[in-house]
Amino acid sequence: MKNIPRILLLDKDANTRKLLAAVLQGADEADIREAATHADGLALVKGSPSTDLVILDPASISKRGSEAIGDFRAAGPGVPVLVVSKVQNEKSLARAMELGADDYLVKPADIIEFRKAVARLLQERRDILAASNANDPARSSLLIRSEGEGMLVEVSAPSGSMHIARFERFVNRLVALNLTSEESLKLRLALEEVITNAKEWGNRGDLKKLIRMSYCLLPDRLTFRVEDQGEGFDPSTIPDPTLDPLSHVRDRRASGKRVGGWGILLARKSVDEVAYNRKGNVVFLTKYLRRPADPSQTGSESGHSAKPKAGAGA
Repeated sequence: MKNIPRILLLDKDANTRKLLAAVLQGADEADIREAATHADGLALVKGSPSTDLVILDPASISKRGSEAIGDFRAAGPGVPVLVVSKVQNEKSLARAMELGADDYLVKPADIIEFRKAVARLLQERRDILAASNANDPARSSLLIRSEGEGMLVEVSAPSGSMHIARFERFVNRLVALNLTSEESLKLRLALEEVITNAKEWGNRGDLKKLIRMSYCLLPDRLTFRVEDQGEGFDPSTIPDPTLDPLSHVRDRRASGKRVGGWGILLARKSVDEVAYNRKGNVVFLTKYLRRPADPSQTGSESGHSAKPKAGAGA
């Protein structure tokens, strides 16, 4: 029998709920329930332990705004929460992450991106239900604090934990607010490679070993830190794959490694500074922000997208 996901849509605007429901039904079969208020949504989650995903606009359904995320996490432990909100800035992203949101999209959301986010969270939900103690929340921690005019976010989690993917998602949203589309893509790829290296080579594929990841946002820079529990290495001994790419791919395949291995090179080409600690199990990536003086110029590369949007009615 096919397992149909149960999704709860929470938004005070009926047209937004109708549009999102139509987008979800058009992507795949789902049991969709709707609520317009904070209280009604909580009642539905508490009354249906098998809820697989909650999609909400916190400010729309509650006067307490983002605090509503924590209420729904408490009402349905382990149920992922996707925020779709008109507001998206560094503070709103960090607060949503702190309260337990699993992803964050801004209204009006791109339909393709929205469907991908929903599919990803539903798959993670299935993985969590079948997972080992590598996803034990007791072994994961989250720290968020102000750093003068900036912000520090730090996550510590087992290599096999869904919290790592969650951290990467929120970092991607944060990066998109501060960099051009091209810069964002390069930085996301570099960070993904560095984290993958920490899992595969630092922790040697041990899903129970911890990875500590953090980003520090200051007025003039973004700094990322990734630490594994491995023995470390000497970065200067890693060959440059661009000197002979074909041999690089052949050698990695012959040794049973993935075709990647471009992490250090990507990082050095994508950020302004790359530094390792003496042991070699901690890497720092720093990208300086060159924000335009005219705010209207920010994000101009993505501001003229012709892609259809979801949730535009709210």
